Amino acid sequence: MKTNLFINISINSKSYAKPLLWVVILFLTACSKNNYPLEYEKDLRKYMKKQFGITRLEGNYYFLLINDCEQCLGPVLNLDNLDKHTYKELTLIIIGTSSLPDINRYIEQLKNKYSVLRDSTKNIFRYSTGFSKPLLIKTKNNRVILALNIDDTKISRLSYYLAEK
Repeated sequence: MKTNLFINISINSKSYAKPLLWVVILFLTACSKNNYPLEYEKDLRKYMKKQFGITRLEGNYYFLLINDCEQCLGPVLNLDNLDKHTYKELTLIIIGTSSLPDINRYIEQLKNKYSVLRDSTKNIFRYSTGFSKPLLIKTKNNRVILALNIDDTKISRLSYYLAEK
C-alpha cells in the first residue's frame, strides 16, 4: 500500500513538475541581474573619473599593460596591431611604463591615430575593473555594452570587435 501511495505521489508530482519548473525559471530570470559585462562598470567609472577626469563613457577603450619585459611579445603584438589598423572611436589606455625603445616608439606613433591616455602608476589595479589581459571596453550612450579580455594569442580578433574605419 505504501508503494502505491508513493507511485501516486510521483505521478501527481510529475503533472505539476513542468509548470512549476517554468515558474521557477521565469522567476529566476526576472529576478536575476545580468552582471556581465556590466559587473565592473561601477569601479570602471570611478577609475576613469579619478584617473583621467572622464565622467561620460563614449566609444571604445583598449587597456594595455606594458612593462620592461623584453621576452614578452604581447604588448608589442598589440601595439603593432593597433598601428596597422585604424579602429573607430578608440581610446588607448596604457597601463604601466617601459624603457624599451620599440614599445615607446609604437606609443608615440599611435598618438597620431588614437587618443592615448597613460596610467603609469598602474592605478587601475586599485579598482575592480576586470582588467587582466588587454581589455576592450565598448560603450554606447554612456553604458558599457561589451567588456572583453583579449588574449595575446588572439589579438587579431580585435578587428572582429572593432570595425575598422
